[in-house]
Amino acid sequence: MKSRKILLFVSWLIFLIIFSLILKYLNSKYGNYDYLFVNDHYYIVTGERAEKSDIGEYFFTVKRSKTLSYFRSSENGDSNCLEIGSKIYTLKTASLSKQYDILIAEKDNCYYVARIIQEKQEAIAFNKN
Repeated sequence: MKSRKILLFVSWLIFLIIFSLILKYLNSKYGNYDYLFVNDHYYIVTGERAEKSDIGEYFFTVKRSKTLSYFRSSENGDSNCLEIGSKIYTLKTASLSKQYDILIAEKDNCYYVARIIQEKQEAIAFNKN
């Protein structure tokens, strides 16, 4: 009877260790950055603050926000760090060819730089699980 309890305890312990390792792996692979998905591109929302003088034209509004889970597929207007309704602007000083490489995101009454990191077609693989 005592050996059965020990075996049950060890089984649960192994299960918890494996489960925590899986969560750690998923978090390190997909959850290490604050992102914004606009115009079929992923942008990393940096901690770099932007000044009001950097803000160009209004570009987009965040439509879906998830901070604790991941979307099965990304749609324009998704973010894991910005609230629904947060406004996205272009960078005022960007040249026309680089106009959408850097965006300005409104968060908590401040403005932050969002830099392009990849196109949607390159990122589809991590959504296929």
